Amino acid sequence: MSVVSDNITFDFVWGLYLKEKQTNQLLQLNKSFYGDVGEYLKKAQVDEHQRLNMQKMLVELFERRKQKILLYITYKKPLPQPIAAEESDFYNRIADLSNTYRFDLSIAQIKKDKILRSLTDMSEIMLPSGKKFGPVKKDEVVELSGSDADADYLVKNSICEIYNR
Repeated sequence: MSVVSDNITFDFVWGLYLKEKQTNQLLQLNKSFYGDVGEYLKKAQVDEHQRLNMQKMLVELFERRKQKILLYITYKKPLPQPIAAEESDFYNRIADLSNTYRFDLSIAQIKKDKILRSLTDMSEIMLPSGKKFGPVKKDEVVELSGSDADADYLVKNSICEIYNR
């Protein structure tokens, strides 16, 4: 369904709004749809209550369509044509932004918990990461999650050793 400027009436926009709510597909709108509705609202002889209702409908219609557009972007589907210029712009901007934030496995670091054995009795200390560690007793086996720098600090300072099961 494509919207033509001459067809814009309150009833037409209401029908479009209802159809958009009933389907998961993005209905076709001509490129100037929102501008045409704005022109209709300026020129039409409608009371203030009807004008406010139409404005509210348009906001809700646009929000619903933005949600659908986000799904099109997620699944890399092209938008149906024709589409309103504002929606096409939204699609392009969000798709560009989405493409700049891709998960790169090569920079992902897989963190493993380090299992350490205490070499001395020790009270609570602050690790390089800012986490607190301790108190621990001599020969106590502890699991240290997070930063490798923390485990390295404990081993290099003879506080703990790597524990091999």
